[in-house]
Amino acid sequence: MLHILQLTDLHLSSKAPQDPFDLNPSTCLTHVLKNSLASTPEATLMLLTGDLVHDDVLAYQQVIDNFNHVSIPILHVSGNHDLEHERQKQLCHFPFLSQKVWRNEHWQVIMVKSSIDGIVNGEISAQEMAFVTQQLKACPQLFTLIATHHHPLDVGSAWLDKIGITNGHDFIETLSIFPKVKGITFGHVHQAVDQEIDGIRFLGCPSTNRQFKPNSDEFSLDDRPLAYRQIHLHDDGSIESHVVWVELEKKQCKNIVFFP
Repeated sequence: MLHILQLTDLHLSSKAPQDPFDLNPSTCLTHVLKNSLASTPEATLMLLTGDLVHDDVLAYQQVIDNFNHVSIPILHVSGNHDLEHERQKQLCHFPFLSQKVWRNEHWQVIMVKSSIDGIVNGEISAQEMAFVTQQLKACPQLFTLIATHHHPLDVGSAWLDKIGITNGHDFIETLSIFPKVKGITFGHVHQAVDQEIDGIRFLGCPSTNRQFKPNSDEFSLDDRPLAYRQIHLHDDGSIESHVVWVELEKKQCKNIVFFP
């Protein structure tokens, strides 16, 4: 069995706090990371599914500082608030892996870029689609988990569904050709999502700080706490997964505001 921790939408920033009543992403991340590692000692892989920073190149040092004590490999992908070149340049030493694919005897995990520089919504480029297809054909015997930033399907919030993967239907259709693709996990939505369509499990992971209210037509913040996702990939191809919510007193992580 492969045990995975997923953290997403960290929104780290080096800038001075803007709002004394909001959450400090770095402090929140510290608590989530500590909780996740303590509660899942069997984890052998970590996924960071985008928006590691909030439009701030200097904040990648915060990413490094927060994760430098982690002893398991970390795969990562950009979100719409990341800077693709800087993420690749700076997050290149263990525990961060530069590779986009991780394999064991039964599973492969493929990181897929959905972000487009300067644009909030996502898209899977033809080049990225070809890369995924190539990996699936190269190891047809392995079960596959896809990890990306944007959501490839509607999650029931009108404003969020306008900024998901614009060609998500085509992406899902391409993946559905390969019966070993068992799951797609993503961030961006700042809420828990768990759906299954044609044998593929779609898992949305909440943020390590602020959450968005589910089923809301307009942008609205939820009062759910910080969170991360545990993903357990069984050798028979089945997926066991759940979100872990991390309660925290407001005063412990004040400061800084962000938008999707």
